[in-house]
Amino acid sequence: MSENTETLKLPGRRGLIQTCSPAFINEPKHHLHGRRCVVVEVDGDLVRVAVEGVESCLLVPLENLDLDLTDKTGRAHAAWWLWGQMHDQVDPVVPCTAPEWLACPDVWSLGASFVPASGEVAFATFGAVEDADPAADEVVHALADLDPNDPRTLPDGSRWVDAEALRLVCLHVAGMGAP
Repeated sequence: MSENTETLKLPGRRGLIQTCSPAFINEPKHHLHGRRCVVVEVDGDLVRVAVEGVESCLLVPLENLDLDLTDKTGRAHAAWWLWGQMHDQVDPVVPCTAPEWLACPDVWSLGASFVPASGEVAFATFGAVEDADPAADEVVHALADLDPNDPRTLPDGSRWVDAEALRLVCLHVAGMGAP
C-alpha cells in the first residue's frame, strides 16, 4: 500500500540540499512551483537546478527548495545532514559513508558504519517520550504519533513511517518543530 507522499519534504538548508539532491521548487510565485528538480550545484544560498522538461538549468534561492524524502537520495542527504548536526559538524562534508536509519522499539536510530575521524561505528537515537527509552540522545515528541509497524510504503518500496520519522527528527533538530 502506498502512502500520500506530499508531506515528505524538508525545507532547504545549507548542508541539507547538496549536489544531486532531489528537490521541489516551493516558491508559490515561481512559474515552476511544485515541480521536481535535481540540484546541479550549490553556491552558498543560490542553487542551480535541472528541471525535467526545461532546457537550461535554473538558479534558485536555497530557501525556495524542499528536499524530497520520497527519494532514497533525499533520505540519504537528510541522514547525512542530521548526523552532522548531532555530532557538531559545521562543515557540510559527509561525516559518514553509510548512514542507516532504523526503527527500533520505542526509538529510531541513526547510525553510521564508518566515521572518518574515529573509524568507529556510532549511533544517535531519537525517542518519542523520555520514559520510553531513557538512553535516547534526543526526545522528539512528534514521534509518539507514529506507529513503527505502519505497513504503508513509498513508491520505491521503502517504509513510509521511516521517512516520516526522519522528517520529524530533522525538523526537531533544525529547531523548526513538526507542523
